[in-house]
Amino acid sequence: MDHESFKELIALVRRLCPLKYEDSGALINAIIKKTEYQNKIPILKIMEWIPYAEQVVKRFRYNYTLEIASLQYNIATAYSVTGNYTQGLRYITPAISTLEKLSIATDQLALAYNQKGYIYYSRQNYSDKRAYTFYQKALLLPNVKGRTRAETNESLALCLHGMYENGVKKGVDKQVLNNILRQAEGCHFQANKFFLESGNELHLASSYNNTGDYYRLIGNAYLAIRYYNRARRIREKEQAAASLDLSTTYFRLGEIYLEMSDKQNLPGWKRGKRVKYAQDYYKLCYQIRVEQIAKGNVSRNVDNVIKRINQCEAILSELELAGEI
Repeated sequence: MDHESFKELIALVRRLCPLKYEDSGALINAIIKKTEYQNKIPILKIMEWIPYAEQVVKRFRYNYTLEIASLQYNIATAYSVTGNYTQGLRYITPAISTLEKLSIATDQLALAYNQKGYIYYSRQNYSDKRAYTFYQKALLLPNVKGRTRAETNESLALCLHGMYENGVKKGVDKQVLNNILRQAEGCHFQANKFFLESGNELHLASSYNNTGDYYRLIGNAYLAIRYYNRARRIREKEQAAASLDLSTTYFRLGEIYLEMSDKQNLPGWKRGKRVKYAQDYYKLCYQIRVEQIAKGNVSRNVDNVIKRINQCEAILSELELAGEI
């Protein structure tokens, strides 16, 4: 939630609390303090206003208005980002119910369906089809276009990745699995197309990175590398805004080159070359994540990156001892 959204929340509180200052002043002042932060508010700061926003929702929960539904949506999103999916569901469900009753807010309803799909998807129970159901409900709404449709396509594609992997483990019929893959590919195409046309570089990089994941999933390493590199080039250009995301792309490139080095009957020099590529990308990933920790930012897994760097080092040492590189 950005600076302007906090201003909107203050305005909402003022509209919905026509009470004496003694009753509503503490709530308003607590939210006003959050506007002191510039640009995007850190998630831990967002969580500070949740209790106050919840008071508003509790007091006006029977006011079936777009404002209350929007506030419920924001609360659900904040809880979801921090992994509290139970609380996320508690707020997104009445938000959807209100938006369905109003029948006037197609984009908002699509975003709410998307958010509920995300909550179910994040539980990583891919046998549970509710994530897929809510993403589909968002896409089937009339007049939903642009970024909302693109992001829902992207979310659905990632959900289909999970369903495909779960299906492979359970021995699901190949035709069913192929249908899942075709649908995922179509979703990636739609998301890439919109973000490319819109000129939104950071969203395009994310879309390319997810498309790389798709091709890695189906075993097409060369197309995976092509899309990861597209994401990498954009994120390197926008490094200040996408540093942790850039570290993810570096890690994915490391993974794909390490996987390619495991192919049988591969000459030692070629295997060594691929492992060296992998190690270089892991080191770049490590550097960014350590820098982010030093700045006090929440970073992603560092231990796993160190493990991969050491794994590459061991393989290269083994190949060197054997005289293959």
